[in-house]
Amino acid sequence: MTTFTRARELCERLRQPPEYLQVMFWLATVSVVRGELPHALEAVEGMPSAAEARGNRGALLNVIRGRAMILMFMGTWRPERNSNAPSRCSAQARRPTDWPPGAAGQDADVAMLALAAWVFWILGQVDEAVRK
Repeated sequence: MTTFTRARELCERLRQPPEYLQVMFWLATVSVVRGELPHALEAVEGMPSAAEARGNRGALLNVIRGRAMILMFMGTWRPERNSNAPSRCSAQARRPTDWPPGAAGQDADVAMLALAAWVFWILGQVDEAVRK
């Protein structure tokens, strides 16, 4: 954690160089693994605007899904209240670009539907989970 925190400080001092998104992604990932979910959420909050500013759609898709997953782990993400996350991922994935839809590591639609299915299952809405 100390290494990623220091890397974040350096990236912020350098006015968010290209490495910033990866540093923040790994800072959030380490925080999730350590069970420090509020810290993980804080780490991803500024990432969508940074990814959009750089035109990095792969990073944008990852952070949208990552944020939704962190909120799910915290028990605060509800698909019916946060339906814009799947559509935002889908819209980004379908924009004409020079990178393939799986460039973020996963198919955006499939990943968000899987996440929504997990949440519906946890909420006891099994039929909706199966439908997803």
